[in-house]
Amino acid sequence: MEDRIIVDIDPFILNQKINVIQNNEITEYSAAVDELPDTLCNLAKQNNINHIDLKGNTGYLLKIKNDIINNKFEYQSLEVNII
Repeated sequence: MEDRIIVDIDPFILNQKINVIQNNEITEYSAAVDELPDTLCNLAKQNNINHIDLKGNTGYLLKIKNDIINNKFEYQSLEVNII
């Protein structure tokens, strides 16, 4: 599997579980919903990952996806998918 970040977002839980998959190993992190865009961009940068998958309600996730795309670091090339 390609290195990626996967977040299964539940809007009713304060801290969201973030899975960073690298070399077929999973490392778990967590972040509050309002901190997700910045946290995901930072994790992507730190781990040299370009793919982020967001799982959950599409309507709710569109805002988070747009925040990630608009707040990413200039030199990052991120692909954000809603699955």
